[in-house]
Amino acid sequence: MKSNELNGARTFAVMVGEGSGCFFQPIGADYSYILTLKHNLKDKPQETVIILPSIINNGKDRQIKITQVYKHRDNNTDAAIIQVEKRDGIAHLCAMKHDEVTELEGFWVIGFPKTRREIKGEDPYREDELKRLGTKNTKKIEFCLVDIFDRPSMLGMSGGGIIMPTSENRYSIIAVQKQMAVKNGKESGKRVLAIPVYIFEEIIKENNLISLYLESEKTEDEVIGKIKDKINAPYWEPMDCDEVLELLTKMDKMLKEKEIRLANASEITSKAVVISQFKEMIESYRREATSDKKIPNKMLVVADKFRLFF
Repeated sequence: MKSNELNGARTFAVMVGEGSGCFFQPIGADYSYILTLKHNLKDKPQETVIILPSIINNGKDRQIKITQVYKHRDNNTDAAIIQVEKRDGIAHLCAMKHDEVTELEGFWVIGFPKTRREIKGEDPYREDELKRLGTKNTKKIEFCLVDIFDRPSMLGMSGGGIIMPTSENRYSIIAVQKQMAVKNGKESGKRVLAIPVYIFEEIIKENNLISLYLESEKTEDEVIGKIKDKINAPYWEPMDCDEVLELLTKMDKMLKEKEIRLANASEITSKAVVISQFKEMIESYRREATSDKKIPNKMLVVADKFRLFF
């Protein structure tokens, strides 16, 4: 497998102790996260050495200063988030819930295996292709390495992000690599266990940090539901127009955020056009509306388009 198959993906990767970590930039934050595993941290987490290798940092290794470390409250859950100063130049990375990803192929684990770190002058970064396997354990996702590697070649990769390309130089992260899968006390060949992103989001919520997710699907569903309820009404008061416009503005913002993380941008663009048309008509109707005026047919046509798209 060729290194650098994923354009820009190495900007997410960082060495955390003897393991790896994955940079993540939360929207609107003046700091960055490193998603990693508890077992990569020292007993005194602040003393953990985090290195941005020279191959990524313009020819010189750079140690990154830790601002804060947050561990998952469950002692049996090997997940941690390191907060550091905001790092510029990271490619687009968006968090995805593993159950909203339908693909079984096209995943990659990125990190710094020990075997490469020990060779002077060697590029320590590696990206390994994965296939996703079905698993009933929602706290762990199971993958299979496409190329054959033994355990020593995977040492140091734990804590590395498991990502998938969504478009050029844009990626989604769905999990963090934990360990080789074990069955009956023995490692199961090329199978890899990973911790899904939502486990890290639990750390975020407990510590009142900025979310990994752009917008929750629940919030989006609620907005769509409210708009449809209004559409089904035979008459709109001026106040109803104001409420629908506010809801459509929220939908527009959600679509722009989704466009960042989804490969199918053409579908997003089509939805955005419908919302724009709908808003223009409502604004026009709002200026002329009275409580006894029926909704114009042309606006109902756009409302039908909204139902169709959403």
